[in-house]
Amino acid sequence: GIRDVAVTGVQTCALPILVAFPAHVTRDILAALEGEVLTAYPEVRPLYDRLAAHHRVTPAHVAITAGSEMAIRYLFEAFLDPGDPVVILDPSFAMFAVYAQLCGARAVTIPFRPGCTVDVDDILQAITPGTKIVALANPNNPTGTAFDAPAMRAMIARAADVGAVFLSDEAYFYFHDATALPWLEEFPNLVVSRTFSKAWGLAGIRLGYAVGAPAIIAEMQKLQPIDHVSSLAVAAGHYMLDHESLVRDYAREVVASRGEVAHAL
Repeated sequence: GIRDVAVTGVQTCALPILVAFPAHVTRDILAALEGEVLTAYPEVRPLYDRLAAHHRVTPAHVAITAGSEMAIRYLFEAFLDPGDPVVILDPSFAMFAVYAQLCGARAVTIPFRPGCTVDVDDILQAITPGTKIVALANPNNPTGTAFDAPAMRAMIARAADVGAVFLSDEAYFYFHDATALPWLEEFPNLVVSRTFSKAWGLAGIRLGYAVGAPAIIAEMQKLQPIDHVSSLAVAAGHYMLDHESLVRDYAREVVASRGEVAHAL
């Protein structure tokens, strides 16, 4: 599939690279689609159970979506009213601003400073009473920069103090092995989005999910259609969770090649 590689410290670092799966991977995924699987509506519940177990949460903490961008859209639509402030970086994942605009919300953008850096204090000061959502990609797309754990905790806590939802978009998680997921119980305003694109290599499948407090997830799911992902996506999700080593091996190769890519740029 097409995979976007995050290169830390390089301003332009979303590099599409065509990498083919081993032949047996595609064959094994398609084998799961035989018989009634194609003629019946998708059976998604077992994948909810798998993802919940994978992250040591309950299925009520999980919303499976057609790519993580739909998880982001449902979150915005569920919690934003016209005029509500949404704190985002500039540049960052383009759909943050698009979905804010669709909801009639007001994007409060935090620009990068020279050297492709962001001052966490700038973000903390932008999170004010009335802020509804703080949406940060960690690592950020397209800059490849990442916030460390103390910075993330400070921003999530600040959002909680003003009653804002904090979205940590971890689409590039496997290229930067740090996550906000362990803080879910401590911060009920936290939502983490993940995708089976990027390191998983399944961008064409359109499979992603969000993990958060059941109260937030329930509001998001009110906006979902009944059949929100396909049987092919479900089968691919199960297979990749069974073979996570494929993803981690690929991510290690990418991380090891960062220096060469940065030098070529």
